[in-house]
Parts: sequence; structure tokens; C-alpha cells
Amino acid sequence: MFRWYGDVAVVGRDHLLAATQSFLRAVDSPLRQFDPYSTASLVAEFQDRLVQGIRGNLSGTKKVKTVALFPGLPLFEIRWNSMTVLEQDPSGKLISIRIAVRLYHSEPAELQGCFVGHLIHEKKPGSENQVREDQNRQISLAAQYFRQGRASLWNRLDSDDHSI
Repeated sequence: MFRWYGDVAVVGRDHLLAATQSFLRAVDSPLRQFDPYSTASLVAEFQDRLVQGIRGNLSGTKKVKTVALFPGLPLFEIRWNSMTVLEQDPSGKLISIRIAVRLYHSEPAELQGCFVGHLIHEKKPGSENQVREDQNRQISLAAQYFRQGRASLWNRLDSDDHSI
């Protein structure tokens, strides 16, 4: 079962669409070029790993790991380490680059078998301290969504199961 409770509102019952919109927002940049083909390819890569995670088919710390920043919360990180996008270099030329994307989700005890997505962000390059500080800010925001969503059981009240 999948729910989205995060930075993008769920319209109707389409929790996967909300997660996908959050993903596209996270990877968007004025220097990047997206066309229907590249967008469809990125979305397929994103949704494929997300569905694998929802089904419990991810293993190994290169794909998924427990978030240690808040040990009392059931927060996890799904990783995409080399998604390809087109970006303008300083000379204006389009080049293919690889980006890292993170999705923070919870698996709350209150909803056995449920995977709740909270936040997606691009892991930007920088110094080790800059990367860690940015990541900790993103994880803190995901933890905030987790805590805020508890009262509604992370949108449980909006519909029945969202099985994928």
C-alpha cells in the first residue's frame, strides 16, 4: 500500500502522481532541458524503483537505507545515484550529467504494510559538510511531514488502499 504525505498535495486518490510531481519538481532546474522523451524516461526510472520499494524488493545500501538522524522514527531513504539529465554547461552547450536523487519515506507501525512517501530531493554536489547539512535539512523536513501526517494516518482518511 502506498501513500504520499509530503510537499505536493494529493489530488483525488492519486498518491503516485503526487510523488511523481514532487520528483519532477526536485530535479527541475533552469539550466536543464526536458523534452517529452527525457521526462518520460526519468519518470519511468523513478517510478520503477519506487514501486520496487513499495513491494519490498529493494535491498542493499546503494538502493535503500535507514535514516539515522531520527532513530525513533521509521524513516528510510531510497536512492537513485545516477539519473541522467541534460544540462547547460557554462558555455551554453548541453551536456549529459548524472544526478543523485533521494526519497524519504516512512513505514509507520500504525499502518502495517504501508509505505508513506514524504519528500524527494536532488543531492547536490558540494563539500562533505555542505552535502550533509543540506541532506539533514531535507531529512528534518521529511520527519516533520511524518509527524504532521500522523493525525490523519498520512491521508488514510481520504480513501481506501492504494495498492501498487
